[in-house]
Amino acid sequence: MTKELLSEIIHTLRTPSVAIQSSSNAIKHYLPILVETYKEAKKQNLTIPDVQIQHLSLLEKVVNNIENEAISINKFLDNLIILRNSINE
Repeated sequence: MTKELLSEIIHTLRTPSVAIQSSSNAIKHYLPILVETYKEAKKQNLTIPDVQIQHLSLLEKVVNNIENEAISINKFLDNLIILRNSINE
């Protein structure tokens, strides 16, 4: 495997991985605010769609899983960079 090919693979995977991690961070930041706003709207008897509270907490777990997977991918890519740098061409 050549350095050039490894570089292409790393770049191709890093871009969506960073986007996924950034998006999960944004969701993680705003989800608690949205949940609290939803709960307050329900208390005020506003007309809003019903969402089961357990589904809201499940969303938090899903976002954490997505973030953890993105971190794992980035660690893998970091290892590929080390491998690429050790190749003598």
